[in-house]
Amino acid sequence: MLKRISIPIVICLFLFHICGSVFAQNDWHVGRMPNGIGLHICQTDSDYVSVAFRYKVGAVNDPAGKEGLAHLFEHIAFHGSKRVSRREVDDTVALHAGRCDASVGWFETVYIWELPVSHWTFALDFELDRISSLSITNEQLELEKRIIAR
Repeated sequence: MLKRISIPIVICLFLFHICGSVFAQNDWHVGRMPNGIGLHICQTDSDYVSVAFRYKVGAVNDPAGKEGLAHLFEHIAFHGSKRVSRREVDDTVALHAGRCDASVGWFETVYIWELPVSHWTFALDFELDRISSLSITNEQLELEKRIIAR
């Protein structure tokens, strides 16, 4: 008898396959920041750098009855910090034709930035700042709850 494989598992396996080949094709420099966060840096071409921050917190860490908490926090993390507003993040990324994205897996959350070589430290500075001083209003929290609940 064949067991049914859920769609999320199939999607995860597919993404793992694609991401694995992307990581294998590029020269990623892997390290760990003093606070334990995994840091992956790759110069994707002569002008751009990809930076990935890997947190060892994922859906498996959601408390019973509060599934989706890791995903909610991933959304909240894009709202800025006390020093850097969401608008500044969006404007910096757009001005330099960059990209900023994130994903929550079962065991980890990954934030990925692609910025010009001349501005890659913006990602590092912002990531370090939002770890210590994430800034969000009650209105933003309620908005993200509604988005996650869809």
